[in-house]
Amino acid sequence: MMQFANRPEQGRQSFEERVAKHIAALLELKSQDGTPDYTAINEYIDDRRNQVWGDVKPHFMEAKQRKCGFCEVFITESTGDVEHYRPKNAVWSLAERGEELENLVNIRGRKFNKDFGSGYWWLAYAWDNYLVSCPTCNQKWKSALFPIAEQRTMPPEPGDEATETALLMDPFGAESPVSHLTFDDLGQIQAFQNSQIGLETIITCGLDRESLRSSRYEKAVRAFALLRNLAIADTPEETHQILADFHEMGRTKHVHSGMIRCIFVQNTGMSWDILETSMNRDD
Repeated sequence: MMQFANRPEQGRQSFEERVAKHIAALLELKSQDGTPDYTAINEYIDDRRNQVWGDVKPHFMEAKQRKCGFCEVFITESTGDVEHYRPKNAVWSLAERGEELENLVNIRGRKFNKDFGSGYWWLAYAWDNYLVSCPTCNQKWKSALFPIAEQRTMPPEPGDEATETALLMDPFGAESPVSHLTFDDLGQIQAFQNSQIGLETIITCGLDRESLRSSRYEKAVRAFALLRNLAIADTPEETHQILADFHEMGRTKHVHSGMIRCIFVQNTGMSWDILETSMNRDD
């Protein structure tokens, strides 16, 4: 996973002006007792699915360098999903993790507890709740999962997003993957220092599936080779070239650049910002 500072601003204003009427309409859909009518709300959102998110996708595709916000593989506008970070129609918990079938992207044995038939519906049209992801991470693994540290006893309510402790990392959020995810020299992922956020992010999006480890393998092997060479570099020129190679591998435009940054920072003790500043100064 790659951390980005902010969601794109291009397209935000016109989108928010366009969906203001939908947000107002959702707030009016109430049952006789004055509580939200979850069935009507979900129907309203689903009926307008194709009218809303198509215009959002190009801006988020550009902001994420055409990569899945969770697993960092390349996607296209036709294959990528506009994903709601907090699910809009339901919130589930995980009953069984399941596993990826060998040589396939399908999953065997993944089961959900369909706890609540209502999600963060008031964020259905919230720009700050969007990212793009591959269908595998979004549809097959994450689905309506959204783990939090607190125990849920009722459907989410407006305002919960400001008080609950999310355990799924947001690619545009404050939590850095460097603090929560770690990788070995075969490309396998684990929670860094037993991070609960790291563990729940891996489980929710299936980031430890074999197809991803295989995709990361070559870059992980090269990154650890660079670390070994860095430890025995004899001259400033050699050190500089190794750091330059790391910097290039960790550029946002590359697949699995987030992994490269985790490997570099966790094994050298140097922040990525310092490396980037040093390389840009040399340029």
